Amino acid sequence: MNGPSILAKVIETYANLTSYSDIGSAETSSSPGLPLEFQTDFKRPLFFRFHWLSWHPYHGKCKPASETTIWSDGEKFISKFQGQLDNAERFSGLVAEATGVSQGAVHIILSVLAPDSLGLRHPWHEMTGARVLDDDADSYHLIGSSRAVDDTELWVAKDSFLLYRLKETNVVTEEQCEEMRAYAQSEEQVEIMVAALKKQGISDEMIAETISGLSESFEPTTYVLDYKFNSIKVNQTLDDSLFRPST
Repeated sequence: MNGPSILAKVIETYANLTSYSDIGSAETSSSPGLPLEFQTDFKRPLFFRFHWLSWHPYHGKCKPASETTIWSDGEKFISKFQGQLDNAERFSGLVAEATGVSQGAVHIILSVLAPDSLGLRHPWHEMTGARVLDDDADSYHLIGSSRAVDDTELWVAKDSFLLYRLKETNVVTEEQCEEMRAYAQSEEQVEIMVAALKKQGISDEMIAETISGLSESFEPTTYVLDYKFNSIKVNQTLDDSLFRPST
C-alpha cells in the first residue's frame, strides 16, 4: 500500500468505530522527559471524556500533577480544572479550552473520530504528500505535510489501521506569529482564555497582564510534539455515566 491509501484506510477505520479508548502520552521538545499523560474515551454520537495529568516543568514529579478532565454527553459540556467544575456552551468551546493545556493531545484522535465537531485548521489526517518511510512486519511509518513540508509523521498498526504514534514538527515563522497574535486577541479567544485562567485559580491582576501581553507573545521557533497512544480499545461497551462527572 502507498501513503495515500494507508491514510485513507486510517480515516475510514476511525469513522466506522462505535467507541474508542486509549491511554497515552504527549511530550514536547521544550520539556523533554516530562510527558503529559492522558486517557481518552469516546462513544458515538458525541460522548467524550478526556482526562490528563501534567507536571510543573521545574519541579517535575517531585510535586503532585495537575489533574484535569473534560466531559461531553452530547448535551452538556463540562470541565474540571483545579478541582472546579464548569460548563461550556458548546462542544468546540470545551475542546478549545483544553487544547493548549493538554499540548493539543485532546483533539488528535478526536479530530479523526468526529472531524466535523471541531473545525480544526490543517489536521494531521488531511496531510498531503503522504508516503511510506518504513514498512515493517507490524506497522507503517508515514510522513507528509500538514502546515509545512514533511512536518507530520505517523505510525499505524498494520492489523488494525489504528494510529499509535504521531510526531509533529512545528516551525513557527514571524508571519504565522502575527496571525496567531491577531487570532489570540480576538474577542472569542480572549473570553476562552480568561475562562480557562480563572479555572486555574489565576488572579484577575495576572489575567489582565496575560491578556495585555498577547500583542507581544508568539515568537518564531521550532518544536516537536510526540504523541503516543497505548492500550487502545475499540468498539467496547462504554456506559453513559463515564461521560459525566461523578456525583
